[in-house]
Amino acid sequence: MIWSLARRYQADRFGRPVAVLAPPLLVLAVGALALLALRQVSLTRQSVDRAHRVVETSARVLARLLDAETGQRGYLITGDESYLAPYDSARSQMPAAFRRLREAVADDPAQLLRVDSLGALASAKLEELRVTIDLQRANRSAQALAMTRTDRGSAVMNDVRRMVTAIAGAAERRLAEGAVAEHSLAQRSSILLVVGTGLAVLLSLWINIVVTRESTARAVALAGRQQALSERQALLERERAARLEAEIANEAKAQFLTTMSHELRTPLNAISGYTDILAMGIRGELNAEQQEDLRRIKRASQHLLALINDILNFARLEAGHVEIRLGAVDVDVTLAELGTLIEPQVRARGIVVTHDPCPSPVCVWADREKLQQVLLNLLTNAIKFTDAGGRITMRCQADGRQARLIISDTGRGIAADRLASIFEPFVQIDRHQTHESQQGIGLGLAISRDLARAMGGDITVESRQGEGSTFTVSLPVAKQ
Repeated sequence: MIWSLARRYQADRFGRPVAVLAPPLLVLAVGALALLALRQVSLTRQSVDRAHRVVETSARVLARLLDAETGQRGYLITGDESYLAPYDSARSQMPAAFRRLREAVADDPAQLLRVDSLGALASAKLEELRVTIDLQRANRSAQALAMTRTDRGSAVMNDVRRMVTAIAGAAERRLAEGAVAEHSLAQRSSILLVVGTGLAVLLSLWINIVVTRESTARAVALAGRQQALSERQALLERERAARLEAEIANEAKAQFLTTMSHELRTPLNAISGYTDILAMGIRGELNAEQQEDLRRIKRASQHLLALINDILNFARLEAGHVEIRLGAVDVDVTLAELGTLIEPQVRARGIVVTHDPCPSPVCVWADREKLQQVLLNLLTNAIKFTDAGGRITMRCQADGRQARLIISDTGRGIAADRLASIFEPFVQIDRHQTHESQQGIGLGLAISRDLARAMGGDITVESRQGEGSTFTVSLPVAKQ
């Protein structure tokens, strides 16, 4: 706004070039310093977020092992295969959990060693459970029970607990250091932003006063001959001012959403991490009612964190702050990875998921992480709106220039009069038919379409109510 007014002021040749150029340069300098400080705050917050993920994921590893051990004991005593569900779940989820742990501690060699040690202990524990389960299945229950009475399994679990405590302790120290650094950076950023905003407001008022005074003087001198021109100019000025005010309001909204989402996400991550610590019994043993209360707190915090992340992603997209890193991405590999990722959800819901590979290998020109986010949003919606016994299909089509990644479901479908609005922000379909724990705020499809378009593609939908929906992500084919 200041720069456009200054250019108009200079074009009118009022003879004050220094006064015109100095204010915008000063504001740009303050803005650059503020952006640098905000960048440092962002980096510190990323470090804090990784530490929260370490606490949460390591606690989840211990919880899964304890559940697996409990299931094994139940199976050995009763012979009922249903007791092995926690053991099967632990075996399938451990690789992904340790990948997340290694990514979160990749910049800390000491933590990386602890995570590797924890991985070895977890593998040893699961192997011990497998041996006893195989013995039970071979009708050698006495030998299996005898193995459980040795100190070997207890010693491994004690080592696991000690390693989880060490990992969580190191992460907590990093959280404390990050909190101090973040507070200091936030103070500096606030000061710079206040100074920059104050200067922008004062300089805007000053330039507006000068321009208005000069324009009024000229209008009075030329009133007799240029009345029509003056009226037209006044209308244009009002239109320009209204447009500038709208742009400022939109930027303020995006900044507010981004700031508030960041500020809310940090304590929510802490709530989730410390809930896991309490549930593990590190602070003392809990009874069944207390454990259930912690699980409810955990579910509520995770749901709220997902909503906040949606708001933050949408604000970044609206402000144009999302970085897109394009490269060749293999379609079949991506769909296969997503199929593995959603397997626990579809199994719990009783849904069948099929992946029809591309007729020939296809790579699209896209950002791998953003493409996974788009497809995961579509798959999550398909799971949410498909009842037990339904089917979800992932497939692709391609020609020489464009590839289409197609996700179809046999769910409840979308009414024809709602199809045109489902990609708009904060629009939700069939909210009254969706459980409260699965409800969002209507940003998933809006974010997905904006990301697809940012990568040079688009998302379209075809649906009939009661028969299911088909979402198609179109992206450019990467040149071989």
